[in-house]
Amino acid sequence: MRTKKPRIKSNLLSIDIGSHSLKVVAGQFNGGRLKITAMTKIKVEEGVINNGRIVDGIAFKNHLMHTLKEEKIKQKEVVITCEGQDIIKRELIVQKVDAADQMELITYEVGQYLPIDIDAYVLQYKILEEFEEENVQKIKVLLGAMPREMVKELFDLVIECGLTPAYLDMHSNSLDKFVNFSLDSITLNKTIAFVDFGHQLIDISLFEKGQFKFNRLLRLGSNEFDLILKNHFNIDTIEAENRKRKTSITSILDAVEKTGFEANDEKGIVLKETANYIYECSEEIEKVFKYFTSRSADNKIDQIYLFGGGSQMKDFSMYFKERFEIPTEVLTNFRTIEIATKNTVEELPIYVNAVGALIRQ
Repeated sequence: MRTKKPRIKSNLLSIDIGSHSLKVVAGQFNGGRLKITAMTKIKVEEGVINNGRIVDGIAFKNHLMHTLKEEKIKQKEVVITCEGQDIIKRELIVQKVDAADQMELITYEVGQYLPIDIDAYVLQYKILEEFEEENVQKIKVLLGAMPREMVKELFDLVIECGLTPAYLDMHSNSLDKFVNFSLDSITLNKTIAFVDFGHQLIDISLFEKGQFKFNRLLRLGSNEFDLILKNHFNIDTIEAENRKRKTSITSILDAVEKTGFEANDEKGIVLKETANYIYECSEEIEKVFKYFTSRSADNKIDQIYLFGGGSQMKDFSMYFKERFEIPTEVLTNFRTIEIATKNTVEELPIYVNAVGALIRQ
């Protein structure tokens, strides 16, 4: 008689540690259902967070504890999801062994092939593919290695806030769970590029028929757009972000590409610099796309989804669609998720990783 797998239940607080903000989401996961009960963004001062690391622990705790009190969030168990250039990600092929011994084998392989002190890292892995080679069962895994001191700092800060750290996720794993939980089967049958426009990084993940394929980080965050506006208009970060969201990407490029355009005044210089930023982003993203399609003659990209704070720039999806000739939209499809909050649809793309981290499998 086949026994049923127990349905996983959880009531968690998810904290997505971005480059200059925290995305906090509270929700209940019960088997095949996820209900979001709170969803809020905490902006922090420059210097509090850098590249996924908490630099100013006191400010971090003050911001988080104040927000939890204001939003009346009661959940105590926490899942943290983050990304940063200090996190090492590699694909490895290893022999398939008993599940209890798999991590030990992967740890050994990492120690052999990566020039790092393996004891200084916390390892996670996800199986991407199982196959047989020369009569030996093997697996391809995506390995994530996070500095142990980084993990300890995060967990210690959570505990100091009166919370209990329960899980730790990388953005790529949070996105994987979100994709397979919330997108319909027709969409999942395609090859999809997910482009997360963060403050300091652009995080690109490719999925083929719902299976994670690979990930690349680009150090080209949307803060570079903000800096152009701040430097030329003498405005603060908040005002720069507001202007950025209201500015049409296609209007900037149309103006710069218009015959006779010259950057001979302040407005022209800003147009030229922001256009160059957009061109640089698209060129670097195109390199990632070309790398993926060059790996196999059958590889192609059917759909692009944009999310993260930078995706809120006006007409960005339209520009991507025209630039890459691939259907593109901002990721607001939370189809199977009950949102019991007052957040607008336009806000949802910044919470994708935080929501994905709540899904326990």
